[in-house]
Amino acid sequence: MKRLFRRPLASPNDRPRLARFEPWIEKLKQFIRVNFGFIADAYDLFVINLVIQTLHFLYGASWKTYYSSMLGSAAIIGMITGQLTGGALADMFGRKPAFVVAAMLTVLGSVLSAVAVAPKPSEDGSIVSLAGFMAQLCCFRFLLGLGIGAEYPLASTVAYEHEHETSPRDEAKSVRSVLGVFCMQGVGFLLCPIVFLILLSTISSYSVIWRLALGLGSIPSFIAFLFRLTMHESQEWIHKQEAIEGHENASVERRESVERTISKAVERNLAEPSQNEPHISTASISLKTKVDEESGVNVLHENGDDDYKNEDAEEEEDEQEESDSDEDDPSMYFNEAKPVVTKPGTHETIPALLWKYRRSLLVSACSWFIFDVTFYGNALIQASIEEASGVGTTLRDDTFNALRVAFLALPGYVLSYLFAYRIGLKLLQVIAFVFLTILYTLLAVLLPYLKKWFIVVYGSSFLFSNLGRSTVFVLAAKLFPSEIRATCHGISSASGKIGALVGSFMFSPIAAHTGAFAVFISCAAFSGAGFFVALLLPSQKCPKVSKEANDASEPLNSETAKELPDLKDLELELTNGAHI
Repeated sequence: MKRLFRRPLASPNDRPRLARFEPWIEKLKQFIRVNFGFIADAYDLFVINLVIQTLHFLYGASWKTYYSSMLGSAAIIGMITGQLTGGALADMFGRKPAFVVAAMLTVLGSVLSAVAVAPKPSEDGSIVSLAGFMAQLCCFRFLLGLGIGAEYPLASTVAYEHEHETSPRDEAKSVRSVLGVFCMQGVGFLLCPIVFLILLSTISSYSVIWRLALGLGSIPSFIAFLFRLTMHESQEWIHKQEAIEGHENASVERRESVERTISKAVERNLAEPSQNEPHISTASISLKTKVDEESGVNVLHENGDDDYKNEDAEEEEDEQEESDSDEDDPSMYFNEAKPVVTKPGTHETIPALLWKYRRSLLVSACSWFIFDVTFYGNALIQASIEEASGVGTTLRDDTFNALRVAFLALPGYVLSYLFAYRIGLKLLQVIAFVFLTILYTLLAVLLPYLKKWFIVVYGSSFLFSNLGRSTVFVLAAKLFPSEIRATCHGISSASGKIGALVGSFMFSPIAAHTGAFAVFISCAAFSGAGFFVALLLPSQKCPKVSKEANDASEPLNSETAKELPDLKDLELELTNGAHI
């Protein structure tokens, strides 16, 4: 028995057997790093709706209507801040540190929200002051929103760039990886009512239920935080930073070898000049090294300074013609992000790149804004809308209704994962906006007659909303180069959360004072406007990246290095006195 327990878990003989599981283990780690944080973010964001209903039942007349809007909007404001700052910091300092900090803020915000100091409910029905309690919750929800907001640009960027490293020639895999991250929002959305039903069935105290409901959201984020500590930095980001700073480590040895070879050839030619061959001198050789940003390969120019200047002038004219053609070609909005090629020793700054991709950024931001006005405007005040519609009367009824809506919305994520790459982003957006306009119009017109069918029609609106929102989530990761990918995704998603803020502030008082009819009419109007915006998009499916494009965008690795010119042939030519 002792020998059995002393035996190592994995002996050297077992390592080849275990090696075949290493790719699957690495995929599991990557799944936890990226997707667990997004599951927690969706749960933390949507669970507040049921928590608000719990606090309303707990404090009765002490609960004021604007408290719901305050709690729903605090996290949204934090998300806008986190999306703008988190994306920019990830582009400046790297994906890993920003990703770790995002998970840390999410855990901290969830835990602090759960332990907020709350007044005891009045037993005789008297009014209790909730001002201090609401101030605490709003501050902690804002902190939580900072972490959730940073997750949006970081999760999509990390997922896209990781798949681009492992499968650089399979663009569909990168797209589906980003869609898989977005689908985790449906899992978090579904967990909210499930967790709440379990708490309602096992705990009788509302004061304990709302605290546990908020605190449990920290568990997935904490697991993701632990796995992110061991993740490696994005190789694409590292390569771009090295190119910008002029430290192409992969080409240092080749540059030095070429310089030594040239020096030897010059010295040999000066010492023993040949009568049949032209004289090579240091004055006639212009060692012009042009470092290509994408591959780090040195291109040596054999001509003098005048020819080099002429080549630069021709390149500038070509670049100007390409930029002019792009200005007139609307299809470039949805093309793959092209490698950013700059002159020797220079690079385009982030503001310059943002201006260069301004129209793509505007299209992405506007689409996300319209979708989130209706989606979050309904999701954050779902219980209020159901109460105004006469569907929910108790906390358990509200929870069951939320569960039905979550189940009805879940197929939208699945359909987006299956068809976003095949059908195309524009067609998905058009389909989504058409059905959203129809469904919200039906809800407004037929509201008194739907009764039990209300939840089915209302839940279907979330299905088509998720179907369309997936397109903007993917586009914000695909449209921009690595230098500004997280920043632009953060700006696009922040515009969406501004729409969510508009929706929550606008729809909550409308539902409380005028009923659900005005809410659904407003949603139908926004969806109709989104339909016309989607029609302006160019008809284009997600294009496959060509082999040349992948070769240009790949970091310089061992395989790429093999394709570079052989220096032995160059040295042989120089030894024989040939021109460079």
